[in-house]
Amino acid sequence: MKSFTCFKSTVTELKVKAEEVLASSPPMIFNCIKTDGINLLKTEYNPAHRMFLIWEPLSSPGTSVFSPNVEDGWHTLVHILSTKYFCDSASVRLSSPKSICPICELSTYANGHAERLVRVMKDEPKWEFYETGKPYDFEDVGIYKKRIKRQRFTQEMLSKYMKNLGWDIDAQDFFRTKTFGFLFKER
Repeated sequence: MKSFTCFKSTVTELKVKAEEVLASSPPMIFNCIKTDGINLLKTEYNPAHRMFLIWEPLSSPGTSVFSPNVEDGWHTLVHILSTKYFCDSASVRLSSPKSICPICELSTYANGHAERLVRVMKDEPKWEFYETGKPYDFEDVGIYKKRIKRQRFTQEMLSKYMKNLGWDIDAQDFFRTKTFGFLFKER
């Protein structure tokens, strides 16, 4: 499962905002570690202690990526950062098609409000397709009418949509940074 959110905010700005949210009531205690080297491909999801990493992808300078170790992408924190601080964002949830309940999802926020959600997932025993919000000009909305629901929104489409939003999530440089990142670990 891949779960991450891209923000149109610098790493330092996002760090400060995340610290403010985490310190609010009830406070969540996290250590913040500045890090140079990051390995995002071996994230253990849903362990005993929550953590997340923020970095600036080489492929999208001036933006940041928030990658938590919870499968839902820590939607509540993303929602607060996107609405309270007006941080435009695009969240991705993507699992292997072979997983028990596969999902392919894109959700976006703009100007402090939820803007768009497109999702296909297998919710035992059948596939479900859901969309809300105004489609972007680059979306292929005709495909959303396909008879086979799992074909209405694919990993390839998700990658194309993210690229149109400013993040090439298939680029190797997306998972690299030339600056630094911040690793937040729950105490």
